[in-house]
Amino acid sequence: MGFPLCALVDDSLESFTIVYFFLFVYLLTSLLMWDIFVLLNANQNKVYLNNKINTYPLFISSLKYLITNNPTLALAFIFLFFSLAGIPPFVGFLSKIYVFFFSSGR
Repeated sequence: MGFPLCALVDDSLESFTIVYFFLFVYLLTSLLMWDIFVLLNANQNKVYLNNKINTYPLFISSLKYLITNNPTLALAFIFLFFSLAGIPPFVGFLSKIYVFFFSSGR
């Protein structure tokens, strides 16, 4: 919550716009990240024993074969992860730069 608080130092309409943009970007990337985890959990390996479906739980180590099983989903996961981390060419970085540049105590 430090980034939105930095933007709220100015009490102006622009600062509220900055906060809404940052929170929208963060909400969207977080939601898409959780959607990927739901897709991975729904498409995991299922084992049929005695006419029952037994599923294995999803572990973090299950992600190591994602690039070979589904490269598109792996690329989307990497882009979303880098966006949440704030790596420069992604939208998460742009929202953080927007907070820093446009709310820097003018």
